[in-house]
Amino acid sequence: MNDWSNTGKGTGWLIFWVAGIIFSLFFIAAISAYGNSTWLTPALAAYWCARRWLYAKKVIDRTEEVTLNEDVYNPYPREYQEPLQDAFAAVRTALEGPTYNISDKWRIINADTDAKRITAGIHLHRYQGDNRYLGLEVDFQDTENDTTVIMFSFDPRIEPGIGQSVYGWFNEDMIKIANEVPAKVTEKLGSWRKLTPAKTTNTYYKYDFSEVPPPSWLLLGMTVVGIIALLGDIVVQLR
Repeated sequence: MNDWSNTGKGTGWLIFWVAGIIFSLFFIAAISAYGNSTWLTPALAAYWCARRWLYAKKVIDRTEEVTLNEDVYNPYPREYQEPLQDAFAAVRTALEGPTYNISDKWRIINADTDAKRITAGIHLHRYQGDNRYLGLEVDFQDTENDTTVIMFSFDPRIEPGIGQSVYGWFNEDMIKIANEVPAKVTEKLGSWRKLTPAKTTNTYYKYDFSEVPPPSWLLLGMTVVGIIALLGDIVVQLR
């Protein structure tokens, strides 16, 4: 079974495919420059380039179980040894207290105890003319052991101003705030346990070219006739 994971074969077929496109463009350019030859030759050239992919089948190559990576904006869920009501209140307190850049504060958009979710956002005005916004969604899950699992999900959005470094601001302020919120929650709730999410399955595909049929005699004959016709037109125009 042929597939693009085989470097040698994949490279060879890629060269053949690119060469076919170049020849197709050459045929089209030749027709435009030297006469009103039939469209048969460029059409056949294009078909020769595409025919392998017309019969290709996308099949599963392999599957792999992976664990989603943790980052500062999407940390792994944390299990605190406190009931849901106390955890909910701790998150609200962590968002309502701090002030950044003199006047920037978190704005709680929604705090729904029934849905067990808090959404909030903060606009930062450190640099004049820039619009920097950090969104936050906090989901809660109470357990049978009277503990609470808290999941933080930050959404940073930056529109840089002229002369400002997006990455410099991003590394300094955005990460600082994203780290500070869970830390303040921990100050209220105490120790916690990191929960590694369940693994997800990634499926990788490849193309199967094993069922590509050999070219028919009709196709070969039409190709020869098309090339001869094109070359004949070129010779006539060159005289």
